Amino acid sequence: MIPKMNFHTHTTFCDGKDTPESMVLAAIEKGFSDLGFSGHSYTYFDERYCMSKEGVGAYQKEILRLQEVYADKINLYCGIEQDFYSEEPISDFDYAIGSVHYIKKDGQILFVDETAEIMKNDIHELF
Repeated sequence: MIPKMNFHTHTTFCDGKDTPESMVLAAIEKGFSDLGFSGHSYTYFDERYCMSKEGVGAYQKEILRLQEVYADKINLYCGIEQDFYSEEPISDFDYAIGSVHYIKKDGQILFVDETAEIMKNDIHELF
């Protein structure tokens, strides 16, 4: 049997819709053996979806608390989804997922996670 696990989990600390604890409880209910949280790293030029600089510490503290509370039920990991253009350190996390949410061209930033129409217009205009 393949173990149930997920290491790409966003919460209300960034652009997710549920708290870390509600995600842990749902994972336990579904029989997961492991759950890794991967909050979006802070990007100074776009704060719409990422954790705030101050929020990163609160995120790490909450995941540590949950690791202690649920240690006998599930393995929990505190990760980060590190954007290519993020300048924040990743050494204090259990793991990092590399991602590219932007493309820089001639000093402009293209958001590649926008709508298909916006992306098409950006590509046409800049490339």
